[in-house]
Amino acid sequence: MSVNRAAWYTSKLAKPFKVDVAPFPKASSTEVIIKNQAVAINPIDWKVQDGVFDYGKAFPYILGKDVAGIVEAAGSEVKHVKKGDRVIGNTHAVLSQDPKYGGFQLYPAVNSKFVAKIPDTLDFNSAVVLPLAISTAASALFQSDNLGITLPTLSPIANNSIIVIWGGSSSVGALAIQLAKAAGVTVITTASTKNHDLVKALGADLVLDYNRESSITDILVAIKESGKKFVGIVDCISVPESLRLCYSILHQSPPTNKLVSLLPVLDAPKDLNITFARAIAIMSDAHKHVGEAIWGEYVPAALIEGKLKAVPKPMVIGKGLEVIQEALAVQKKGVSAMKVVVEL
Repeated sequence: MSVNRAAWYTSKLAKPFKVDVAPFPKASSTEVIIKNQAVAINPIDWKVQDGVFDYGKAFPYILGKDVAGIVEAAGSEVKHVKKGDRVIGNTHAVLSQDPKYGGFQLYPAVNSKFVAKIPDTLDFNSAVVLPLAISTAASALFQSDNLGITLPTLSPIANNSIIVIWGGSSSVGALAIQLAKAAGVTVITTASTKNHDLVKALGADLVLDYNRESSITDILVAIKESGKKFVGIVDCISVPESLRLCYSILHQSPPTNKLVSLLPVLDAPKDLNITFARAIAIMSDAHKHVGEAIWGEYVPAALIEGKLKAVPKPMVIGKGLEVIQEALAVQKKGVSAMKVVVEL
């Protein structure tokens, strides 16, 4: 049997990760074991390590939510992928006490509902930017307690809805644009001028530079002139400044008051309906139709047909579990229109 190794988070605030052997996971009937070829870094990873978020987990454990690789084993109830398939997966590292679900290891276990095949034309380093962003964007857009727009199709028909996606060149923003357009929705998004071509290529109908003083006015004018129903905003940045600007849009565009944040919002204005997108929620009892439609149907088909693009581009920091700590530092400093990736 192959030997498993992991980048262990050994105690609160511990740095660097300890690269050491890890138990070789066994797949339950509904799980997939992936021979990991690449991992992507998300803000949640360094925020947990820095103590910004504390999930109360027993140490040691393994972080990491984005993986791409080859199916090593599949549970008895798993029918859509098999040993040897090239796949991406959204792991749920911080939600379980079992370290087998962490992405920062050579052989993670993944809930098969969050696993999709990828075409041979898509390399692992590019593909791994997708998983968490797919789940988070889907939660924000399609859950009935968030924006609740119609589900995406491979042949979308334009409808009467318009939304704002704040931060269109971020990983979640880039996926949100693509999924919303596949649902037939008109999309206004924001990005720095240097990233306008990127988000336009993803299908955004209007792109505005958030640095311009007129950006809020321009958005409000565009919503009004579209003649369409303004459904709400997804804030893919979710920091105090972006939230403030999103509040301003909603306060000037009644009756719409819906804002979906990627992080819990403290001291939110009481006159606004602010919700929180959670990747794992798309497979909950209330919203599993969303997860099944996205991961089970749309994503694998759209990747094969080239209708879902693996964006933003990967910024590959290096190769090996030992590089992951450095990669977290790079992500923490901030990157623009790229996602930090480590090859394994």
